[in-house]
Amino acid sequence: SVQPSDSGFVNAVAFSPEGGLVVSAHADGSVRLWRADGKGGAMRLAGDTGETVSVAFSPDGRWVVTAARDGTARVRRTDGAGPVVELRGHTDEVLSASFGSDGERVVTASRDGSARVWSWRAQPQALTLQRRAGAVQALAFSPRGEHLATAHADGTAAVWRLGDADPVLLKGHGAEVRTVAFSPEGDRVVTASV
Repeated sequence: SVQPSDSGFVNAVAFSPEGGLVVSAHADGSVRLWRADGKGGAMRLAGDTGETVSVAFSPDGRWVVTAARDGTARVRRTDGAGPVVELRGHTDEVLSASFGSDGERVVTASRDGSARVWSWRAQPQALTLQRRAGAVQALAFSPRGEHLATAHADGTAAVWRLGDADPVLLKGHGAEVRTVAFSPEGDRVVTASV
């Protein structure tokens, strides 16, 4: 278990792909790395300044991406070495961030109503996907990384083919859609609302 500390509320946790590590995102902006077996203390990873609300590992487990209320996402190494890569461009809180299956792309969802697909390793650049549908609450890459599904505050979800500006809209919820996921085969999408 992630033990209480001086870091405030825990907003999000994630296991590393091999299951040996856990990363936690905290209300005070800290990001901490823990051994999953409970041995030893937490290593605090540098870089966040605002409340951190989402955290995810890269597919190889060497990187962590966080989403923060200060409008940025940040990528950092799990060994604590090297600089923190800041992904800036959203005009409001970043609510969710995750890696694509190739580890070369990061997707972010924001209260500003946009989702961005970042090529983050060199000079961060983003493809912006936007609808007039309120905040993008959550998002998910398809297993092969060809599509992105977004959950919106207006009660809809959308499936985007990367590189295409016109999504397929999914309607039917009577309230804001809070989460979205692809099936393992990538041929179905599941959504949930409040």
